[in-house]
Amino acid sequence: MTILGISNVENSSAAILVDGWLIAAAEEERFLRRKHYRGFPLRAIDFCLGEAGLDINDVDLVTTGWVPYRGLVRRGLGTLKAALVSRSLVKKFSRGENYAGIIGEQLRMESILRDSFGLRRRLRPRYTNHHLSHMACAFFLSPFEEAAILTVDGTGEYQTVLTGEYRRGDFRTFDEVHYPYSLGHLYSVFTSFLGFRPNWGEGKLMGLAAYGSPSYEDAIRSIVSFGTASGRLRYDLRCIDYSGGLHRDFSPDFTARFGAPREPGGAIETRHENLAASVQKVLEDIVVDLADALQRRTGLTDLCLAGGVALNCVANSRVFERTGFHRIYVPSAPSDAGVSLGSALFHHHRITGDRPVAPANSACLGPSFARGDCLAALDGRDLVWEECPEPERVAAERLQQGQVVGWFQGRMEFGPRALGARSILAPPFPAEMKDVINKRVKFREEFRPFAPVIPAEDVSDWFSDHCASPNMSFAFPVREDRRDRVPAVTHVNGRARLQSVTAAANPGLHAVLKHFEKKTGVPVLLNTSFNVRGEPIVCTPTDALDCFERTDMDALFLGELLVRKRDGRG
Repeated sequence: MTILGISNVENSSAAILVDGWLIAAAEEERFLRRKHYRGFPLRAIDFCLGEAGLDINDVDLVTTGWVPYRGLVRRGLGTLKAALVSRSLVKKFSRGENYAGIIGEQLRMESILRDSFGLRRRLRPRYTNHHLSHMACAFFLSPFEEAAILTVDGTGEYQTVLTGEYRRGDFRTFDEVHYPYSLGHLYSVFTSFLGFRPNWGEGKLMGLAAYGSPSYEDAIRSIVSFGTASGRLRYDLRCIDYSGGLHRDFSPDFTARFGAPREPGGAIETRHENLAASVQKVLEDIVVDLADALQRRTGLTDLCLAGGVALNCVANSRVFERTGFHRIYVPSAPSDAGVSLGSALFHHHRITGDRPVAPANSACLGPSFARGDCLAALDGRDLVWEECPEPERVAAERLQQGQVVGWFQGRMEFGPRALGARSILAPPFPAEMKDVINKRVKFREEFRPFAPVIPAEDVSDWFSDHCASPNMSFAFPVREDRRDRVPAVTHVNGRARLQSVTAAANPGLHAVLKHFEKKTGVPVLLNTSFNVRGEPIVCTPTDALDCFERTDMDALFLGELLVRKRDGRG
């Protein structure tokens, strides 16, 4: 049985399963080169079909992680409630809260597939609850036999939080929070207030929070409440207006409490740092309370986290540190990109009763490119290249010399983080390396931290209070006696968003780390996504070479080709 999963909401994507085997998954933004693209993922579908060697008429079932007709009325009522309370009825229905286009595509999915791919028969889509799709994506990619599951995002059809478990072969759901009350939207309003783009720059708020103290916590809690016993999230809709936040139209009550909003690109003041720290702390505390209540209810010690809020690695770490869960898994695409895959996984299990089978590295599900593709992309460029049959060893040598290298190997990652297939690598020292990459390679804000990547077997020697983190899902403390050896990847609060790598999941990156350790005594590298600010992670050799030419990287490892610039550097 072949199942095609499609998502046309935020970070639209496609995924395909054949007889229970996960074959491919990719986000449309990587092909279209438009970050966070929302729309029908035609190119991602085409890739998935091609990777499976199939035609659309070979697909047995198509599914999407959204039930448009179920959520429409309840979401509309939630929007109306928020609009009436915040007195912004016209704005809400004219500026970004209208999902008619997305729902229309979902209802016309069969005809779109017919027009775009030559579908010749009936293939009615099966709509899957959005949060159940998140749950399925997280659980079926995890190593667990049974687990508690917590999903937290902006909003699905109408749910913004859903708790549950997978036990005895099936999902069971418990508590939920309904729109317009949303932890994801709450965080996005403050993201916008602090001058970052909402639904885009939440990671910037998280990074900025480490520089401040939570002096605004009481002010936030005066308008935000969460009942542990009831699981009810509430906040003052007259003050916190998500639609207004999207367009930087903040209520007088909001600005009276928190001051004037920071202009995008403006100076960052101490109050901005403190407000970021306060919002982050409130978010962490609520997520911890949700997880703690779920752990006590289920008695389980394994947890799966999903939804866009699961990209908040600091909050994830607090859950590990402050609850009874011993192991936590977050998929590489916990946000809406993952619901295409989640809905496909869910229906395979529902129909067959069997657990789907994922590859050893369930993050690398995108396109790969042959040597001929790389050579064709190099043709006509003013670059120097040579054969490099041992890229892992040569990369480690250059990294030891202080170089910054592009690392383009194998299948592209699925999700927002580069995990060693489309990465920029650098040594984790000296401390100035962080500023070099922010200014000369990534062209982004100086306060933003970089992640370390480390062999899984070495994590305990360098980090404390940790669990497995293959998808950069947690920010754990760097051991105090090690921080001076990896200053470029240690954030101001002493933590780092680590990626742990096994030889089975990513043998190439693991080998680079081991070669680097032999030369320096440090099994850690700085790993950041292969892109510049505002662009998606590179997908093709052409994308990688374009990015390489526009940045100050020293070398690019394009498969088994070593590419350098003609100025003699590298």
